[in-house]
Amino acid sequence: MGLFNFKRREAEQIENELNVEPVTVSIPKEKFTLETRVEKSELPIFEVYSQLKEDWETKGYSDAKAFPETSYKESNKKTIVERLSLLIRESMLKYEDKITDIETLIEQASKNGFIETLNKLEKQKNILTRHLDELTLLAKDVDNLGSKTKVILTSYDMGFARGIAAVGEDKVNNIMR
Repeated sequence: MGLFNFKRREAEQIENELNVEPVTVSIPKEKFTLETRVEKSELPIFEVYSQLKEDWETKGYSDAKAFPETSYKESNKKTIVERLSLLIRESMLKYEDKITDIETLIEQASKNGFIETLNKLEKQKNILTRHLDELTLLAKDVDNLGSKTKVILTSYDMGFARGIAAVGEDKVNNIMR
């Protein structure tokens, strides 16, 4: 007879002698396990990618139609770069916070011997770290007006030039009427 069985029988005898109903406690899964999920929709890098993929040519065209001045174009290009830089830095801070949180969970899982949870958390930390590394590269690109940033600005310039041409054509058409 194992120690566990002996203790269970001992507990049953005490319950019978005292006429006490056994008490069962249910612990919700979320309190017992250290699970966390990294959802794609929650990850800040996708907001940065969305900004990078925006239709900058159409934006440049619209801006030129509204205010066809070169100084306005240059001012908007600076604003585009500054906003992108701010978004990337904000995203990096969010990732640093998420990594700190997940490291705490990893430590708890390790101390408690939750091997499967520990493995999941390590994978999620790796994803977060890769994203933070990518954001670091994007931040350098924006700071140095690198290739990814130049694509945005070139696209904006092309749209702005088309918008200026359209404004000129509209003026010629109005004169010829």
